[in-house]
Amino acid sequence: MGLLDVALTGDVPSGLPHPVAPDLDLIGPLFPAAMGVALMSFVESVAAGAAVTHTGEDEPDADRELRALGAANLLGGIFRALPSGGGLSQTAVHDNAGASSRMAGAVTGVVSLLTMRFLTDLFADLPQATLGAIVLVSALVLFSLGPLNEIRAIHLRGYMLGLVTLVSVLALGVLEGVLVGVVTSMLMLVHALDHPDIRVVERTRRRLVVRVIGGLYFANAQRFRRTLLALVDEHHPHELVVDLSAVPGIDVTTLTLLPVFDRQLAARGVTLQLAALNPEPLADFRRSPAADALAGRVHRDVPERTGVA
Repeated sequence: MGLLDVALTGDVPSGLPHPVAPDLDLIGPLFPAAMGVALMSFVESVAAGAAVTHTGEDEPDADRELRALGAANLLGGIFRALPSGGGLSQTAVHDNAGASSRMAGAVTGVVSLLTMRFLTDLFADLPQATLGAIVLVSALVLFSLGPLNEIRAIHLRGYMLGLVTLVSVLALGVLEGVLVGVVTSMLMLVHALDHPDIRVVERTRRRLVVRVIGGLYFANAQRFRRTLLALVDEHHPHELVVDLSAVPGIDVTTLTLLPVFDRQLAARGVTLQLAALNPEPLADFRRSPAADALAGRVHRDVPERTGVA
């Protein structure tokens, strides 16, 4: 602490780090926190790259970024370095300095090494608030609500996810806030998968055509069946045509359920027709008991029903 009770950085060790064998006993205690740090580092690196990408430049490749971060941290771990990652504040400083070549990164690395070797004493009495101010001023140029408003105009669910993440970061901190955002995003994805979009595309006195959008699997199979039965009970058609052109996959549970669903419709006097199955789900369908139960009622397309698939 300084004379005015201002926190200082304290002594900064000089010299370059030496390689040290990793302590394998620390893997268990540190693994949960390490996973959180790795996730935050990866997300921030990709976000920083995308935020400062100029017009005409390619955005960072997430797969290559992940491999690079993994290699850097494996090597840095041998020297007990801090976790490597592309930070928003560092990126902002680099971008604001007008650097536009890879040489800028090399020069920054050389200067950092020289500073660690010869100039660490200059930082011993530096107030920690000064370091925070440097980071804050550098990162302010990246703060913008414009993209969030654009997301709201396109997709309300994505906008709500952005707000949840923003509030979580401000209230809990960066790591915890990002984790809340990731978990919320996963829950929203699971909810979307469990609630396939089923739309009525044609309705006549005798015929009801519905289009299913999204994969059909064990978690949403019963909801798929109940939704279609509710539509049949509402419109009372003689024929139900299910357009599956927007269904990328159908799992075993759903295929097993189809004969049961067909019998339920038959008890209501309704004939089930399937149309426009994609190649992969069609191949699975042909190997299932549903193929015999619905023989002659699987068609290549909906309007003309030009033939059995």
